[in-house]
Amino acid sequence: MELFSTEEDLFSFLQTTDLFTSFDDFSSLKHSYQIISCQAGDILSLLPGIYVLMQGHLRLYNPASQPLKEVFPKDSIGEVDILTSSFPTVSLQAIKRSDLFFIPKETFFSLLEKHQILLQNTCRIIVRKLQDKNQEKRTFSKEKMLAIVPTSKNHKTSSCIPKILLEIKKRHNVSHYPPREFFEKETIRKDLFNDPNIILLECDSTPTLWTQFCLEEADRIWILLSPEEGPSLSKIETFIESKTLLAKKELFFLHSTTSFSIATRFWLKNRNFFSHFHVCLENPLDVQKIARIASCEAIGLVLSGGGAKGIAHIGILQAFLEEGIPIDFIGGSSMGSLIGALLAIGWKQK
Repeated sequence: MELFSTEEDLFSFLQTTDLFTSFDDFSSLKHSYQIISCQAGDILSLLPGIYVLMQGHLRLYNPASQPLKEVFPKDSIGEVDILTSSFPTVSLQAIKRSDLFFIPKETFFSLLEKHQILLQNTCRIIVRKLQDKNQEKRTFSKEKMLAIVPTSKNHKTSSCIPKILLEIKKRHNVSHYPPREFFEKETIRKDLFNDPNIILLECDSTPTLWTQFCLEEADRIWILLSPEEGPSLSKIETFIESKTLLAKKELFFLHSTTSFSIATRFWLKNRNFFSHFHVCLENPLDVQKIARIASCEAIGLVLSGGGAKGIAHIGILQAFLEEGIPIDFIGGSSMGSLIGALLAIGWKQK
């Protein structure tokens, strides 16, 4: 897809990135750069130079094939190797269709010698990356494209998405792309590229062309399950499992009441997923929780051990409750795990 109709549009986009902010000598870049396109699953071995992701989602791996970080639009790669004259030892894998802007090492060196602002920007990026690494900063907040996949057409799944939308809109700007029978892929891709909001791509419950498009574009995939329909894979799930989709998949079990009994393991054993949740759509607190997860603002709490002293956790939980601080994820060790488990199954602090 041609993201930019002119070279000037491309350079205007680059000026919005951290690397090229306040840089204006793009005339020296003409005929010196490459546009690299890759499909979901493609592995890219890096050459010496600077890469800027224009659109898509990539994952960076070290030489031992361990994931290092997620790469999102406007992120740059290769600054440290440039300044230390090192050959890149990492590789990139496309999570979805992606386009990168690439400048060879020699060209970038020439620009650094002429433009102090570019050197300053490069140093700022390196320092920030080191700080983020030390703080183990998460980047999920940039996973803005969320595909929601209902596994069947029933009241619960049809009412779920409007409730999620309404709750997220209380916190953020949201763009909703409902199912459509006729659409131009390139037009929709450009709309998604230019959309600054959290994007909800609503899929059909069958593998239509629209559903396939949404799955290809998504950073995260939510699969809505109705427990009463049994643990067997639905038609759309069978299709998803047959595809090479590297986006993070999360399962949501939709319940009619807050009191339910389900042997979740039978559903989980046949599905590849990142996490799973049980949700009652009639409970406003559950809907709020879904919205926080969608906007990457969920709150987690880990409780330490300590024998009888672990009872103090109950007071802490009570304080959070009184201050209106929700707990979306909870973990613990020893006595902390016991208190956390009691909270997870719905026991009250008192």
